[in-house]
Amino acid sequence: MTQGLIVHHKPDLVVGEAAIGGKNASAFLIKLFGCVEAVCWNRGIKFEAAQSGTVRKHFVGKALTTRDFPHLKSDKAKKAAIKDVVIRRCMAMGWDVDNDPDAADAAATWDWACATFCRSYQAKPVGGLF
Repeated sequence: MTQGLIVHHKPDLVVGEAAIGGKNASAFLIKLFGCVEAVCWNRGIKFEAAQSGTVRKHFVGKALTTRDFPHLKSDKAKKAAIKDVVIRRCMAMGWDVDNDPDAADAAATWDWACATFCRSYQAKPVGGLF
């Protein structure tokens, strides 16, 4: 699938969300990440790993963690709150992510990659500065 997408779209750069979780990280996700990286290498395409904290710091101004939501009891609720912040930022940018946290993370990662690797990229202002 990855090779087909690369052949069809001919990208200069592929960015993937880095697997997180330390010793508890999913072996399947780590292997999938490696496969995408290998296909890119085989095709001579630059591949970059995006750390979720770095992406969040760029996109919402802070590398949010569960510690930022002490008023919530469960880790699941805290993680949902983090995703909600990203979704709200996407909506503020005018991006329709349909309240899908995966789509919002992908959009945030895309924005970070553009800001990091594309010199002419500038996100549209969303107000509140003046």
